[in-house]
Amino acid sequence: MRTVSRIQPKATPASIGRAGLIGNSNARPVVQRKRDAAAVLKTDPNSDVEEAERDYTASLESGLKLRDKGLIWYQQGEGATKPIDTETTNTSIEAAGYKTFWTVDGSKFELVTERGDRVEGQESRQLSGFGDVFEDFEDLGTDVMYGNSFDAATGAFTAEGNWGNWDDDFNKKLGARAKNSEIIWHQQALARSKYAQSVGGPGPTLDSITRSAINNDPTLHTLLFCDGWPGVKGVCQVTLESPFSDDVWALLGSPNGNSSVHLLMQHGEEFDGLDIRSVVYEVANEGAAPSMTINFVKQ
Repeated sequence: MRTVSRIQPKATPASIGRAGLIGNSNARPVVQRKRDAAAVLKTDPNSDVEEAERDYTASLESGLKLRDKGLIWYQQGEGATKPIDTETTNTSIEAAGYKTFWTVDGSKFELVTERGDRVEGQESRQLSGFGDVFEDFEDLGTDVMYGNSFDAATGAFTAEGNWGNWDDDFNKKLGARAKNSEIIWHQQALARSKYAQSVGGPGPTLDSITRSAINNDPTLHTLLFCDGWPGVKGVCQVTLESPFSDDVWALLGSPNGNSSVHLLMQHGEEFDGLDIRSVVYEVANEGAAPSMTINFVKQ
């Protein structure tokens, strides 16, 4: 495994932009958002703003802790998160009872990872359709425990549906569930391996992770308080690239954002990941569930 050096001098205003959100985050303090409870009520009058603000605050606190942990990792400081290799991840996924199934259309993979009664006696394998294993299957985002997609030609991973609470409820006897960062890494590594076999060489490494059709309440509440959020009937695409915005760390600390930071620290050496470049959130249609994309800085 090739080691990627991350030792950088402390960020200064002149060096902003050379790295990303984590590497530049110690240059000056995070600033307070502009959007408050009154602004939220103007655009989302039916919101429980007290609960939403508590969730935003909890996400921000989590994100700032991750920022500090990430900076130690970035600077290779004492106590930095240790890397985890793909073989170790795959072994732990298998030992926990998970099976992974996939379909392929060119470079585009759809993958399902699940454990428990529905996959008892099954072997991980490529399928012609997920209905071969999952009766009445219709939707990757709602009908399986961990249903995601990966484009091996671009390195873009899309998290469609990751139901850890479902895993907890039905599989207590199987022990602790896998961390979502490890599910994601396992799935994209499998897809890249199969793609490399089909085209005679590896494609791009992991480049971004998109959380599509977000329906996790704490994450939705965090978005509700982000500057630029358009309201329940709005359409927007907001790109956050400043390490000094509290919205950045709130979204990275949210339930739908934190796995990308953990994955970077655990597996950055394997995909040449150095940092996080930006967080982009989007509402494409009025009233539609939002999505969030986390883009990596790579060697």
